[in-house]
Amino acid sequence: MPDYYDKFPPLAQWKKDSFVGTALFPRRADDIALIAIDTLLEYFPKGETKGALPLYVAAEIFFTSMWWLNNFKSQPKKMDGRRRPAILQLNVCAANQVARLLRCPLGQVASKLKAIYGTKMTQFGADKDREFKVHYLTLSERERFRIIFIDGKGWWRTSTKSGAPLELFDTTDMKTEGRPGLIFVMTVSGGFFVSQLCNDSNMVKFHSCFMGGAPILGAGTVSALRGQIIRIKNDSGHYRPQDPTQVWVLQKLKFNGVDISKVLVEREPKFKGGPQFPSMFGDKYSRAMASGQLDHPQGFGLPKVA
Repeated sequence: MPDYYDKFPPLAQWKKDSFVGTALFPRRADDIALIAIDTLLEYFPKGETKGALPLYVAAEIFFTSMWWLNNFKSQPKKMDGRRRPAILQLNVCAANQVARLLRCPLGQVASKLKAIYGTKMTQFGADKDREFKVHYLTLSERERFRIIFIDGKGWWRTSTKSGAPLELFDTTDMKTEGRPGLIFVMTVSGGFFVSQLCNDSNMVKFHSCFMGGAPILGAGTVSALRGQIIRIKNDSGHYRPQDPTQVWVLQKLKFNGVDISKVLVEREPKFKGGPQFPSMFGDKYSRAMASGQLDHPQGFGLPKVA
């Protein structure tokens, strides 16, 4: 394996560099994020140096490899830590590729990508936050509401006491302002946070409270049963996330091992945008996400980049 990737390696070279163990174990197919990286490298547009598609794919490689590096210890049976050196090198390469495409310093890559690909808070949301003098959670406060995924199941702490044990994430009989389940926010890097609304004891009044009004990947309401995510809906008035965000949220859930075939995806009709979900993908969403395309040449949810 080379000490440094100055550009994305060909897929065959990448598979060789990231190979560990034997031909039988560990199975590459068990590592969903690794397979996504393989697909992204396959689709990276060779020879293109500007435009939405090369930036989008490079950004996805950056975020997916970063997600792997942050989560491989939680899924040791599926994500072999011996692949870390190769994935770390690829992550650095992706960051450099994005910096070149955006013509920005390396240290600004993460914030630039959040601004481009994240769903920004609406003016309505900003006005509401000012009206209610909303408290934005600090980093330590936010951790109380994080869902931790282990082998595809969500776990959370239902108590605020220090050292409280993890319990399976379950929203049975829970409602938020008459809606089933709890509100959720997924960050651009894949963090998943949930809460009820308007509860003074937990300080979360709106979706914006989790990330301080910053851009997010997706938001709405979520339901779970014994750790399995069973429903998501993009019903956040603060962010008004459009249909493509549903797919991005599913992609990150799948990286966490969640069985997305059991997830009911509901749409908020007020926030339509892009191809309609759920009929647009079926089981082919990961490949379509990787290539940035669906059944039309306009692509799917790609921001305009000069």
